[in-house]
Amino acid sequence: MLWKRNYKNLEEFVKFCKSKNIEEIAFAWPIKIGNAAKNPDIFIPEEEYLETGRNLKLLKKKYSNKINISYHRFEHFNSNCRDCNGGRKIFYINWRGQLSPCFWISAIKPEFFTKKNVFENNFSILKNGRIVKKFIKMKEDRKKIFNLGCPAICKIYNKKFYSKDPLLT
Repeated sequence: MLWKRNYKNLEEFVKFCKSKNIEEIAFAWPIKIGNAAKNPDIFIPEEEYLETGRNLKLLKKKYSNKINISYHRFEHFNSNCRDCNGGRKIFYINWRGQLSPCFWISAIKPEFFTKKNVFENNFSILKNGRIVKKFIKMKEDRKKIFNLGCPAICKIYNKKFYSKDPLLT
């Protein structure tokens, strides 16, 4: 998680992960839901947000043959961007083993968690189940009207899933 206390030490963190033979780091940042909404002092200063994204791009290139570095949404997207990968390539599994098509969606609407868990059930069955299909259908429906974008960001910023992604330009 990228936040106010660690965003200036990204290269040190990458080096540490590499020293532990970690193969991939997926950077994310808090969004203004749940406890994060109650603690605005945890966020990277807005004026340093895009610079942090540029730093991650440089680190990804610099360490490309040593560790895979990924991150999400550090640029204002345009109409050529890829759409949300939640429910297709990205899944979130909580400590109970429940699967969700997206961490942010599950934080906003806990009903986007499966009732069954990955400890007792096959991951493939859960990822092709009702919850993920419901999420993908929502993405397809909103895409017809509002084009690409993140349903969770829409809900957070616009108060509804079915709206234009405010980070799309």
